[in-house]
Amino acid sequence: MSEIMKEEEHGAFTSMIDIVFLLLIFFILQPFKEVDRKLPVPLKEGSSKQPVAPIEPVRVGVRGRGNEIFYTVDSRNFGSNPAGLAQVIHDRALGDLDRIPVQIESDPEVHFAHVLRAFDEACKSGAEKVGFAALPKR
Repeated sequence: MSEIMKEEEHGAFTSMIDIVFLLLIFFILQPFKEVDRKLPVPLKEGSSKQPVAPIEPVRVGVRGRGNEIFYTVDSRNFGSNPAGLAQVIHDRALGDLDRIPVQIESDPEVHFAHVLRAFDEACKSGAEKVGFAALPKR
């Protein structure tokens, strides 16, 4: 029986030595974490300290009911004929239509064919980013 007791004590002692060595390694390596915190980290600086203003889209409106339709560009009345709308969109964007988006807004009562005419004119203007937005019902 004394031999069994010696083996159990020896096994418990081995586990204790393992834990002591793990703690010893942990506390030896702990100062290296402080060195990591003190190392300089090169970060790229931004080109400007001012935030970049969001790009305001060209808003093309299709307003009216039934066949009484008129088009607007940035809330300015353009008229009832979409011909020539492409040039107005191009002028408003100062020719920078690869960067400035065109947003087509329509009243809920407007027939979709009129919205498609506005879309065609926006594409003719050279706009690369054309999107649709529906106005809420009144």
